[in-house]
Amino acid sequence: MHCLPTRALRTAALAALLSPIPASAPAVAAFASDEVAVRWQRKTFAAGAWPVELSDAGRELIATWTPLAQALDYRMDLDPHLRVLCLASARHHRSVRRENDLVRGTLETFDGWMPRPEGAAPEGEASDEVLPTAQDEPPVVLVRVRDREDLRVLLAYLGERYPHLSEWVKGADEMSGFLLREPVLAAWLERCADTGGSEWQPRNELVNRLANCLAYARFGEAPHWLVQGVAWNVELEVTHSIHSFPHRDGFVGSGEHRGWGAPLRKTFRAQGGRRLSVEDLADWERDTYDDERAALAWGTVRFLVQHHSASLGPILRDLGVYHDRHAKLHREDGTWEWDPLFQPPASVQAHVLRRHLDEWFLEECSLYLQKGRRYQGKRR
Repeated sequence: MHCLPTRALRTAALAALLSPIPASAPAVAAFASDEVAVRWQRKTFAAGAWPVELSDAGRELIATWTPLAQALDYRMDLDPHLRVLCLASARHHRSVRRENDLVRGTLETFDGWMPRPEGAAPEGEASDEVLPTAQDEPPVVLVRVRDREDLRVLLAYLGERYPHLSEWVKGADEMSGFLLREPVLAAWLERCADTGGSEWQPRNELVNRLANCLAYARFGEAPHWLVQGVAWNVELEVTHSIHSFPHRDGFVGSGEHRGWGAPLRKTFRAQGGRRLSVEDLADWERDTYDDERAALAWGTVRFLVQHHSASLGPILRDLGVYHDRHAKLHREDGTWEWDPLFQPPASVQAHVLRRHLDEWFLEECSLYLQKGRRYQGKRR
């Protein structure tokens, strides 16, 4: 039976996390503990008491996050293929089981819609801007944060272990949740008074954020509209509702929890057969919320899932490669860093969409947004 750490113990654990690590020992070894419960392949074991069949990659992943789990009295759960590691309060066994089901459902939905693209592009279609490449998928870490005190411990650990996050963590303790790309991590509060009552659904946050992280892990950084559209569609498929609205403040209408199908149909019909443009999607800036573009992103990805599912993964892949090649900010000393707000120009996004779809894509998508279920497929 696990007991909750007192404030003093958690403070001491935080101090231990931040204490200097001997140069002769790896960072994770300095904090390794056998007290953290880990569950994988229907087996529960202590961190460090590895099952013989657990790979080195799995052991390294567990060891990396054992110090944090020990400090917070969290348990760790790994999916069978070591793609997702979940950390949550050791008290919440039933909640953890439900969340493992959500992880499994999210993985199945994501893989079904966006399997890893295989092989090179057809000859003559690759260009300097868009070129497929193989990419190893890093594991995704999910942290279900019990309260803001635990959030501060998490942020302190991230800032210490990942120096590039040391400045960012200083202003992150008021967030209700966040996504990171290095490491590939999503965290959210179990309860969030800031959002008001039933609008905050941790299970939806898990699915939406996991889908976002999976898209990055498999394909690289995609334009904001595309990755968020994917996340919302996976969330709706797995939980049958949408409750995760990143960067949004204020009231959420009850109808929005089922998607934006009805308002999109109304808008496109009222505007006399409006035609969707790439700019409608591409101009949505990162780290912002826009009612109109959110609806268009959801609707466009839904059209892709239902009528062009084989193209969705390759589109994400090509845009991810473009981002990796062009999103670097170079310094005078020869070093560089990622531009966190970079997105491919609308012209590049249009090129990728035409490459994997056809010249009629925007017209057909517009017709789909206008007709919804009455849409009959591509015009001949």
